[in-house]
Parts: sequence; C-alpha cells; structure tokens
Amino acid sequence: MVMAAVAYAGNAGAAILVAAQRRLRLSDLPYAELGKKPPSYWPWEPRWWKPKNPRRDLVRAAALLIAEIERLDRA
Repeated sequence: MVMAAVAYAGNAGAAILVAAQRRLRLSDLPYAELGKKPPSYWPWEPRWWKPKNPRRDLVRAAALLIAEIERLDRA
C-alpha cells in the first residue's frame, strides 16, 4: 500500500509543481492529462489507477498510509 500512496502523492506533487511553473491555479490545470498512466512502481493493475485531483489524491495517499500503519500494527 505504501507504493500506491507514494504514486498518488507523487502525482499530486507533480501537478502542483506544473501549476506553479505555469503560474496556473490548480483548478485550471488539466489534471486528467498529467497522470493518465500509473508510474512504473504502481503495485496493482493499471486499471486501478484513478487519479482525480491533487487534493483527492493526497487524501487517498494519506488513507493508504494509514491503512499500511494499521496493517503493521496488527502484524
């Protein structure tokens, strides 16, 4: 789950960087175009890669990290 969290957080971070470089608001950035394909380290099938927008992807990354921490706590 950690690698999936890194993928979503990285995608959001890349979008934030691109928006800053282009002097755009995040809402004006064509986010769907940036992360069409999952990164090479995506742990699951590509069809499970579903980026939405930077905020939602950061929330998703945080949820995946929390799930991994809870999994470790149970082990």
